[in-house]
Amino acid sequence: MTPEKTVALAWALAGTLATAAVAPHPAAAVSFEIYTDRAAFDARLAGDVKVVDFDDIDTAAADPAAFPPEHYRSGKGAVIVGKGGQLVSRDFGLPDDFAPVSSPNLYAPGDNETDVSFYTGFQPTAVAGVGAVFIDADYPLIGPSSLTVRTAGGAAFSTGTVSGSDRSQLFRGIVAVDEGSGQPTPAIVAAHFVTGSGYIGDDSGEGTGLDDLVFGTPRGLVPGEVCDNCIDDDGDGYIDRADSDCDHPADGGGAGIGDPGTAKALGKCQKALAKGGSTVAQVMQKLLGDCIAGVFACHQTKPGDPACVAKAKAKCDKNSAKVGGLGTKVIHAINKSCAGLSPTAVFDARGLGFDAERNDCELYGVTLSDGSSLSLCLGHQQICRATQLVSRAYPRARELAEEIDVANGLPCLEAGADGNQAGLADPALVKCQAAIAKASMTFTSKRMKAVAKCLDGAFTCLQQKPGNDACRRKVAGKCAKSAATVFGGVDAPKSLAGKAAATIAKACGAIRFSDLLDAGGLGMGAFGSDCAAAGIPTLDSVADLSRCLVHFQTCRSDRLLEKQYPRAFELRAIAYGF
Repeated sequence: MTPEKTVALAWALAGTLATAAVAPHPAAAVSFEIYTDRAAFDARLAGDVKVVDFDDIDTAAADPAAFPPEHYRSGKGAVIVGKGGQLVSRDFGLPDDFAPVSSPNLYAPGDNETDVSFYTGFQPTAVAGVGAVFIDADYPLIGPSSLTVRTAGGAAFSTGTVSGSDRSQLFRGIVAVDEGSGQPTPAIVAAHFVTGSGYIGDDSGEGTGLDDLVFGTPRGLVPGEVCDNCIDDDGDGYIDRADSDCDHPADGGGAGIGDPGTAKALGKCQKALAKGGSTVAQVMQKLLGDCIAGVFACHQTKPGDPACVAKAKAKCDKNSAKVGGLGTKVIHAINKSCAGLSPTAVFDARGLGFDAERNDCELYGVTLSDGSSLSLCLGHQQICRATQLVSRAYPRARELAEEIDVANGLPCLEAGADGNQAGLADPALVKCQAAIAKASMTFTSKRMKAVAKCLDGAFTCLQQKPGNDACRRKVAGKCAKSAATVFGGVDAPKSLAGKAAATIAKACGAIRFSDLLDAGGLGMGAFGSDCAAAGIPTLDSVADLSRCLVHFQTCRSDRLLEKQYPRAFELRAIAYGF
C-alpha cells in the first residue's frame, strides 16, 4: 500500500517548468557503455559527476517523506518524477532489506517507475552518463529492475534486468560515447528506472530501492522552446506557452459552461483563485525579498560581520513561518469559494479550464482531482513565480539565499550573480537595490491587478452572458482606457513601466555603473545574455537595466496570471484584443 503523502504549503514549496517539447538533434554516431562499478563510471566521466544522495531530506519527523519533482533541479540539475510520487526513507519499514548506500536515506517511487530529466537552470539539457545503486533487487521473476536512457533523437538503451542476492547493492550506470572521438558525450536527455513490481513498502511483491543517483554535469542544450524562461528560444516569434512546443493554456472557444446555475459560482471561484494566488505571490515576494535584502545590506555596510548575517537569517526563518500560515488561510478561502463546483466546471476548457494545468501540477507532486488539490497546486505555482520575480529584482538572490540556507527549498530561485559573499562597501548600493525591488513589486502588483479586473470582466461575459457581444464590447472599452498605462514601455512616463524606470533612475543613476553590473555590487551583469536574448543587446545604462527588468517582470507576472486564470490567453483577447 502506498503511504499517505501530504505536501504542506510552506517555505519549501517547489517550482515548476512546463517541459519543452524536444526537437531532435542531428543524427550523431553514439554508442553506450554499461558500468557495474561506480568508481569506473566516475572515472569514465573524469569525475565530472553530480550526486543526488537524498540525504538532505528530513526523515526524522516523517518517514517516508515526500519531495516535489523539481526539488533537485536548481542545485543538481535533475527533475525526478516517480510513479505514485517521490519518497525518501531510512529503510521503508524493512531495515533488514533496505540499507542506504549513504546514510541516512534511500529513495523509491510510490509505485515502480521513476523518470529523470536534466536541466541547466530552466533549460532542458543532456548528460553523458546516468547511474544509481539498486538496493535489494533479488526477485527478477516477480518484478525485474532496470535502467533505460533516451537521447533527444529518441534512441533508447537499457542495462537489461538488474538482479542480485538478498539485500544486494548493485550499481548500474550507462555512459554515452561519441564513436568518432571515443569520449563521453552529453547525449542522454532522460533516464527511466524500473524498481521491481510495485511500491517498496509492500512486502507482497518485489520492491527495490535506489540510492546515490549519479549523472554527468548537465551540459548539452536541447533545442526547442523552453516553456518558462521568458525568451523566444527557437526564434519563431512566440515565447513560452504561446509557442506550440509548449502546453497551451485552456481555450474554451469563446463559450461558457452553459449552465446558468453554475455560471455565478464559477465567477466566485475564479475571483477567489485570483485573489488568493496574488496574495501568496505578493507576500512571498515581500518576505523573501526582505531576507535577501538583509544579507545584501550586511555585505555592503558591514562586510565580514557574521553577526549581521546571523540576524538576517533569523528574520528569514520567521518569514518562512508566515508564508506557511498564509498558505493555509488561502487554501481554506479558495476551498470555501469553490465548494460545490462539479469536476466538469473546474477542469473543462469552457469552465475554469484547469485541465490545462495538469502537467504543470504534476511537477509538484499534485494530481488535480478536486478543489483541495487545485488550491494546493496554485499555491505551488504562485510561490514559484514569486521567487522568479525575486530572482530578477535581486540578481544575487540565489547566492545570498544559499548563504543563509534557504535556497534548497526554493527550486525556482534562478541562478544569477555570485559575489562570493562579499560586497563593495557602498551603502548607496543598498538604497539602489531597495528601489529596484520596490519598483519591481509595485509594477507587477499594479499590472496584475489591472489585468485581472479585465480578465474577470471577460470571464463574466463568457459564463453569465454567453454570445452577448454588447457585454464583450463594454469590457473591451473599459480595458482600452487603461491599456496605455498597463502595457506602455519604460519610455512612456505615465505607464507603470515608465514609473518603475524613473524610480530606479532616481535611486541608482548617480552610482558608478560598473558597480551595478559587478557581482560584488548589484550583480546585474549576470543577466546580460538573457537581456540580449530579450532584445536588449547591451547593458550600458540604467535605462537598459530597467528595460530588461521590465521585460522579465512583465513576463513573470503574466505567468502568475495564467496560473490563476487557465483561460488567460482567451480572456485577454476579449478584453484587450490581443
